[in-house]
Amino acid sequence: MFLSRLFKSDENIATKEHKKFFHQNGFLIFETDITDKIIKSIVDNLSCTWSTCSPPEGLINRDQQIKWLEDGHSRLQDAWAVINEVREVALNIKIRSILQYLFDSTPKPFQTINFHKGTEQDVHSDTIHFNSEPFGLMCGVWVAFEDIGDFQGPLLYYPRSHRLPEITNDMFDFTIEARNYPRIVEYWKSCINEFGFEAKKALLKKGQAIVWHANLLHGGSFQIDKSKTRNSQVTHYFFDGAKPWRQLQSSVEREYFEPHWIY
Repeated sequence: MFLSRLFKSDENIATKEHKKFFHQNGFLIFETDITDKIIKSIVDNLSCTWSTCSPPEGLINRDQQIKWLEDGHSRLQDAWAVINEVREVALNIKIRSILQYLFDSTPKPFQTINFHKGTEQDVHSDTIHFNSEPFGLMCGVWVAFEDIGDFQGPLLYYPRSHRLPEITNDMFDFTIEARNYPRIVEYWKSCINEFGFEAKKALLKKGQAIVWHANLLHGGSFQIDKSKTRNSQVTHYFFDGAKPWRQLQSSVEREYFEPHWIY
């Protein structure tokens, strides 16, 4: 059953114009119905994590994540497993309904990342980390837990860059694997220059979300004011019919895997 059928017929979820825009540009910004109560609960729940570098017990890969936090990475992966409200955002029916409509397939959340500050992460395509067979059946959704301004290091994205071809080993004089990741980043940067992709910042209001196509180039902009927070959550979704595989781990054969599905 289409998730959108769970909504009243007069509710404006997404239109043909939204769908056309998404497929032309690789992203879409929309309002969610996530309540202030849920947002506040997540922010409050994670406040101790950010101040003490001590994530909740029971977290997947907790020891590794403690090291990331101690190294200054203000992010927490898969908190959905221990904080119910994080899970609720990942499973939000309005978000999934919009994804269903955009991709004509049922979205299946499999990973969350919660942020306290900007990441300043270099430009990349999610397909390098989570690819799908067939190509393009994956996306990310970033939800703002506060108003995100230019000084907070907002998400940076490049409209229409999702139209770039899927990268393969025969495109380079090196193999696609972790040790060559910096060279892959340089390739993406060269594509931005060659095709004139223009960087945009996701200056979202609290409760708004942006969905991007798996192949859309994006990253984190420079955080001008380091004292400011950028509380937010990304959820990654595969879609029905997708066979997940990891490109960075597939220099010889495709490394398929079974995600930790969020239910």
